[in-house]
Amino acid sequence: MEQSVIKGIGTAVPPYCIDQEDAAARFREALSEYPRIARWVRRVFAQCGVDTRYTCEPNLLEPPERCRYLAVTPEREILDLAPDVERIPLTFLGCAAGLTAVRLADRIVRREPHMQPSLDKEDLFAAGFFGDGASACVVERWGPAGNGFVVRDARTEMFGGTMDQMIWTLGDYGFSLRLSPQIPSLIGVHVPPAFRRFWGESELPEWWAIHPGGRGIIDALQKAFGLSDEKTAASRYVLRHYGNMSSATVLFVMDELRKRQGGDTARPTEGAAIAFGPGLTAEMLRFVYHP
Repeated sequence: MEQSVIKGIGTAVPPYCIDQEDAAARFREALSEYPRIARWVRRVFAQCGVDTRYTCEPNLLEPPERCRYLAVTPEREILDLAPDVERIPLTFLGCAAGLTAVRLADRIVRREPHMQPSLDKEDLFAAGFFGDGASACVVERWGPAGNGFVVRDARTEMFGGTMDQMIWTLGDYGFSLRLSPQIPSLIGVHVPPAFRRFWGESELPEWWAIHPGGRGIIDALQKAFGLSDEKTAASRYVLRHYGNMSSATVLFVMDELRKRQGGDTARPTEGAAIAFGPGLTAEMLRFVYHP
């Protein structure tokens, strides 16, 4: 049976680096009139396992008084918007979406404001560890003399009773993501038996590419599978230096693992990649990495 192989992985981040301590200090300053929320933000920023992230929006690095995201006092939240102000989700637009995208791109290029200031705890929680980044990979048929991540098997599993744990909602300001604080514990409960059904009775993988959706997710799976710190080091490295870049992140982790696997003398090793999405769902892939 023919197999496919990930021959190459490319990753990229924008030029603007967010230092987590600096971001937390600027949030505390901006939220000085809301001490309870400010204390909560300080705790979240300190505990989420992120040191640096990257953003394509340089305005996020501005002082609070000039940062559109941090302009959150009530006097600034009442915008009195005109009824013809447009909110543009690029889904379900049919044949018009191409020109809708061009129109939106034109506005962004001309740097029209498009941030969404918020005092909502879930928005502030997301602001603590999400970052911008892009990744891509080249997939081709596998040849015995080749190298790369050879795909051996794949499985998607949805966990019942979790539909309200990770959801997208469409509101007045576009799409909003809700992440339940129960997600790490639910992953710790549901993923191990699902992974065992997928992986079978053979020994656990030699390497792991765990999507670093947050420190709690990595902690939950490390505990559930009894993994050493070395097994989760690549995921923690990506989380610490780049944050959660959504779907791009797991390829950052696989690229980091590739760098850690050694040179041409290293033997092929078997590993797994796991990532999570709304539902709650888990994507699981089984690879053999050939250096």
